[in-house]
Amino acid sequence: MTIAGLVVHALPRDHGKVRETLAELPGVEVHNVTEDGRLVVTVEDVDGTDPGAVVLDIHKIAGVLSAALVFHHFEDDDADAPPPAPQIKEFDS
Repeated sequence: MTIAGLVVHALPRDHGKVRETLAELPGVEVHNVTEDGRLVVTVEDVDGTDPGAVVLDIHKIAGVLSAALVFHHFEDDDADAPPPAPQIKEFDS
């Protein structure tokens, strides 16, 4: 699982339209919007989507000035599996 947190800066006059467009993208959730056009957004990998590609698509939305990655978390899908045994290296004395 991958989760990316972004601050998207949009033109203030376009932030409503940008919010609607973001909400249509797979794995995207808009958490907050300010009057000056900043949006707090998360992107998750859902339905086989690549969050990196979604972030690049966000840059292409009309009215978006910038999208800054402020948080990134990655977990293997096997996160519930026990960790591998530590490897012990023997040294000659």
